[in-house]
Amino acid sequence: MRKGGEITGFAQVVKPYVLRHGPATALNASSDVSESLQNLILQHCNISTFLRHYLDRNITADDLSIYRGLTPQKAIMDMLCSMSRSIDPRRLWKLTTEESKSVNDQPRVRVLKANVDTLKIYVMGLPLETSQRELLNEKQRARAQLKRVKLDQYKQEQPVIDSERQLSGGIINEDVKNALEGIKYMTPEHLTLIDAILTLPGRTWEAEQQRRINAMNAVTKYCGVEEGSWFFRQHNLQGPTTSASVQIGRQLSQPQPRIHEAIQIVMADKRPTICFLCLQNPALPESQRVSQFKRPGELTRHFERKHLNKFQGLNCILCQVTLQTLSQLMLHAETKHGTVTRNSKYRILCNSPHPSAVYKGQLSQ
Repeated sequence: MRKGGEITGFAQVVKPYVLRHGPATALNASSDVSESLQNLILQHCNISTFLRHYLDRNITADDLSIYRGLTPQKAIMDMLCSMSRSIDPRRLWKLTTEESKSVNDQPRVRVLKANVDTLKIYVMGLPLETSQRELLNEKQRARAQLKRVKLDQYKQEQPVIDSERQLSGGIINEDVKNALEGIKYMTPEHLTLIDAILTLPGRTWEAEQQRRINAMNAVTKYCGVEEGSWFFRQHNLQGPTTSASVQIGRQLSQPQPRIHEAIQIVMADKRPTICFLCLQNPALPESQRVSQFKRPGELTRHFERKHLNKFQGLNCILCQVTLQTLSQLMLHAETKHGTVTRNSKYRILCNSPHPSAVYKGQLSQ
């Protein structure tokens, strides 16, 4: 509901009850629904409830055509009075990746991040979870504040920019033109047609007539253009050559590139999204070995459910290390492959509050 309010540009958050306004207005405007049936559907005791709380205070009828005895342009009025008219595709409703990462540089976030890093080393359990929750809430609050500031800035500056562009005589700016030119099926004749039609009326009678003539010429020129993609699939009618067979043989002899790319990912310093244990399992198909999760948290849940829940001694082929205990596997997964586990259930199974000490002691032996 909150996203719906941001996209439509409403100052207040859209609520489920507000969505009853559209169906209620449609029922009242329909000739097939009587007043009693409308009250039954909306669960109103009488029509006064609709008139007081649901009836739009804006005039949505084509009253000028009605006064002049003409047929009302109902389709145009419905479009002008619809919610879609308030939707601006340029309005910011989410932050970019760079803007979302910028909240990490705020002083409050830095202090909470340092506190979490300290608790990860010395303290486990509830204090660490509380600090992590505070850090997450502060980041969400900072992102919401940044989005609100950018929305207010857009509301203040964008109308001025649009007015200046209209006064200068241009409807489409250079950004829109560049976006249209980047589309494959947008032909030069199509761009000329758009540029000729989407123009402001001329200030003089001669300028207005010339604008109409240019638009008609652009439409006439575009009528002879064949729409559709210009790219056709070329079929190779020649048989394979000797060089092609040698190239295929080289590709077969080389190791699988996807496996190597996945190995580089799980050996990186940052938290990966590929399970390093599934990657080493040759019994699994390649698609499951290199399967990526959307977020590191999903990888952690997979790691706990599939590998920690039914732990058995194993070897890490990538690092050439034997992992005989659960504490060794958890510490190795975190320090070498970035797979973090903070579930207290598995900490208790390690029979030690600090599995790193057990792991280092066993390696020293």
